[in-house]
Amino acid sequence: MSTASNNDTALRQMRNLVLVDVPPNLASRLPRMVVDAAEMVMAANIDKMPEILATERPDMVISPLIGPKFDAIELAAQLRNAAFRGRLVVICDKLPDPSLIRQELENQALGFTVSLLVLGDKDRYIRV
Repeated sequence: MSTASNNDTALRQMRNLVLVDVPPNLASRLPRMVVDAAEMVMAANIDKMPEILATERPDMVISPLIGPKFDAIELAAQLRNAAFRGRLVVICDKLPDPSLIRQELENQALGFTVSLLVLGDKDRYIRV
């Protein structure tokens, strides 16, 4: 099975999601396999992330690359400090070199997985 197929299967198996300050225009463009989770919790404040992780025990946290009060690097550090062991999915529009952003996120991700979803035209996406 290819890496892309393995990643798609892993995404489908994630059942508890936390969306952190994901604006509606990005949330509506997420791949269906991501948002078809059994439970989804919306969070607007990364300062409450340790409490949210303790009570919700999410498999996946979804965040924009740059939020109104934080960026995904800050969120990744919060997740690391809270001993998160799931997957962080960072969503953004097109970037000149998404692999650089993903590498910086992975530098913060000790103990959890990072995926970068670059949303393109017509709701297509590229997982980096």
